[in-house]
Amino acid sequence: MITKTSIYYQEDLAPAFELSPFLSHGTCTVCNKNTEFAIDSDYPDLFMTYRESARCVQCNLIARQRVVMTAVKLFAQPGNVVYLQEQVTSSYEWAVKNLTECTVIGSEYVPNGGPPDIRHENVESLSFADASTDIIVSQDVFEHVANPWQGFAECYRVLIPGGRMFMTIPFAGDPAHLTVDRVKQGLPDRYHGNPLNDQGSLVYSDFGWDLVRRLKKIGFAVEMSVYRCSELGWASPILLFELIKPVSSNPVVPV
Repeated sequence: MITKTSIYYQEDLAPAFELSPFLSHGTCTVCNKNTEFAIDSDYPDLFMTYRESARCVQCNLIARQRVVMTAVKLFAQPGNVVYLQEQVTSSYEWAVKNLTECTVIGSEYVPNGGPPDIRHENVESLSFADASTDIIVSQDVFEHVANPWQGFAECYRVLIPGGRMFMTIPFAGDPAHLTVDRVKQGLPDRYHGNPLNDQGSLVYSDFGWDLVRRLKKIGFAVEMSVYRCSELGWASPILLFELIKPVSSNPVVPV
């Protein structure tokens, strides 16, 4: 059984974010197979190592990807348009192979041109029509968006009423922590890995609890859940955001 602990705006996250013992064998909730969870990445702390690794050797998805794609698999219906904001990932490969009754779209941010088979999208100005997408998958993308609030408003615009966006991002569990614009604050440049750019992707934002309030102001209903279960390869708790566009919704301006 998936261990899913719902958490809310004023709640202390510390207990939910305790590590569990790492088990190298278990069950993958994405490919539904008994599997081995491989540690391929070595981060300075176990929290990040387990989050960014614990790769299922069957479907090739790391821990945080398996949380998101488990949710997508449960929600996706035949005929849905599923948009993944990364295309050069194991998540996109899994979705194309397994969500065969859905229209699966992937993209990368390649403003200066990239491989011809890679679709370019700028999340601050998506090319999709209004209310044209059933599901959006965003996996550690928005910290790399210069104006994330415009990007969230664009996601709200292109989702159908009742549509959902499943998202992971680096997020501070301390309720006193608010989002920091690293560029405006003059903080040192920080980069995360990018398969299409040797330099990596610049981190613009360190997100905190005001993210929830600002997402609600855009119009989303926000659900946050922590997934932690050693037997399912989640020794490090994974925070999943589920952003829901209400069935009765109106366009809003970004905040």
